[in-house]
Amino acid sequence: MLVLLSAPGPAAIPPGWKVEKSLLFSANNLYGHINGGAELLLEFGFDSLRVQHLRKGEREFTIEQYRMTSPEAALGIYLSSAGKETRLKGIEARHTGSAFQITALKGRTLLHLLNPKGGEEAMVEMVAWANTVLEGIPEEQPRDLFERLPPEGRVQGSEFLVRGPLGLQTVFTLGDGDLLGLEGRLFASGAEYRGARGGNFSRLVIDYLDETTAMESLRRVREGLDRSLKMRRVERNAFTFQGPQGQFGHVERKLNRLTLTFRLNQEPEPSFHPETPGNSARPPER
Repeated sequence: MLVLLSAPGPAAIPPGWKVEKSLLFSANNLYGHINGGAELLLEFGFDSLRVQHLRKGEREFTIEQYRMTSPEAALGIYLSSAGKETRLKGIEARHTGSAFQITALKGRTLLHLLNPKGGEEAMVEMVAWANTVLEGIPEEQPRDLFERLPPEGRVQGSEFLVRGPLGLQTVFTLGDGDLLGLEGRLFASGAEYRGARGGNFSRLVIDYLDETTAMESLRRVREGLDRSLKMRRVERNAFTFQGPQGQFGHVERKLNRLTLTFRLNQEPEPSFHPETPGNSARPPER
């Protein structure tokens, strides 16, 4: 069921507040509200956006509700925009906030509450409005898309999702186009890791429908590698490259799983992973 933010009834509106304007955007006219960034929303899976402008005297808030096509899509766009989370007292949903903006996640909805004038004195009313909106959003838990990432050395809070070339570009410039073949359907799961000899690196994991699709993606990435990346070693199911800053990257296929590692300080050893039943990847996440 599609749940949109409509103007709350009089009992739900704090005294002195009024809804001055309410707008609804679909995928067809999203660019009318967002000039830059709409493409990433569409790539993750955008459904609709409700915008409300609120006023109380000289105080103005704007509430934006981004309805995504799934809780996983909402989580992906939240992680791409939230940065390091700063929790506020009084909001139970996952969120990050300041006196200028609260960004919250619930179900398949991403909430932005904007206070352009800032001011700590507005925080109580910002939290109250955020909770008013969040209470009307159904709770839906996303699948655990990060269970396929190794826990050893993972930097907590660094997790991210990718669902196409735009999302990948925010992580690493691998090459042009949708080299990973995600097509806005499959989710790639990623995180930062602590290197054994200092420095962090990034890891990205994708589970495809079958081995053939994973092999095709490996080939496409290898052949479409950005010109700034120098090939160092090619194996049957893996290859290693080096970037202009001297750091290394590694792409490896094992059954239907592709694992990409970026920003390594040292060149990885040659791969040797015999494909046995015990090494099977997990079913793909859509």
